[in-house]
Amino acid sequence: MKQLILVFLVALFLNIDSLSAQTTPTPPTPPRDSTSGWFNISDSASYTGKYKVEGVPFDYMDITVKEGKLYFTGGGYEGILSPIADKKDTFDAIGAAVFTFTRGPLGAVEGFKIDYNGMVIDGKREVPQK
Repeated sequence: MKQLILVFLVALFLNIDSLSAQTTPTPPTPPRDSTSGWFNISDSASYTGKYKVEGVPFDYMDITVKEGKLYFTGGGYEGILSPIADKKDTFDAIGAAVFTFTRGPLGAVEGFKIDYNGMVIDGKREVPQK
């Protein structure tokens, strides 16, 4: 009887030892853009929206997320906005222009300035109607 209990305890110990703790896997964090340490695509909601522009032959420019990147469209122009390293809120627009987003006193993005061949275009973020 003692041998049976001893065999049972050894088998139980070996079975418990082989069990692994159940842990919930941590979801992966989205990678930071390789060209910039400050931008993460999860921050894109800060920039997306419709912007009223002045001084150009079209009225609006849209900033959206397309294929995991910020994307601009307006007046027949479109392309990817790539973050510029060490310049927070500043993006390269396919090598043709530089978008610099401006923030208000509470830190929210309120507009942008586009430097296009020395010409500066201002855009003001439209507030969605509720």
